[in-house]
Amino acid sequence: AGRGRVVAFGGEGAHHLTEAYTNSGMGALIANATRRTSGKGKKAKALVVGAPEARELLVLKNIDARELEAGAWMKELGSYTALVAGEAAFNTAEARAAAVAFVTNGGGLVVAGSPWVWAQKNPDLTVRLAYPLNLMLAPLGLAWSVDEVDEPSGGYKPEYHADILLNYADALILMAVDASKEPAPFQQSTAQAAATLMRAFNT
Repeated sequence: AGRGRVVAFGGEGAHHLTEAYTNSGMGALIANATRRTSGKGKKAKALVVGAPEARELLVLKNIDARELEAGAWMKELGSYTALVAGEAAFNTAEARAAAVAFVTNGGGLVVAGSPWVWAQKNPDLTVRLAYPLNLMLAPLGLAWSVDEVDEPSGGYKPEYHADILLNYADALILMAVDASKEPAPFQQSTAQAAATLMRAFNT
């Protein structure tokens, strides 16, 4: 038991699962995400919903994978270490609740969605409050937005580039520097580096 893990693909995410078999880079990413979310020390066994190409890719990568259609997978979920599915699998409250319970009990979830496409098709609804994947993932601490963070609040400063300190190797290099001889901004960076390394050591 214990908390599980989630990997969510956005952007043109709904297409990533179907392209996995022909796109070597995306295929490797999805296979690695499936293994990772399955849990440390567990042999990955994936239940794939509505993405036959993804199932073929996982089998090619030596991952035990079975595909079921929407509506049929919920009863079988307990026999698997990871659920791999697109947003269409979670259009009902029952399906979302099943996935949340699965992750809460230690299961893995690899999901792909296109919230921007959904927003265009549902102009009277908001992504934050009505997008099916947000309704499912919010209780797990993850959500999509169609907007950028423009106004800092609560001390959060928005950044528009990836922080290299989210990479454990770069974080390790920075931590080897004597912080006492560096200015305050450097010392603030060590906090992020330390968090990255602790997360790496605990996974």
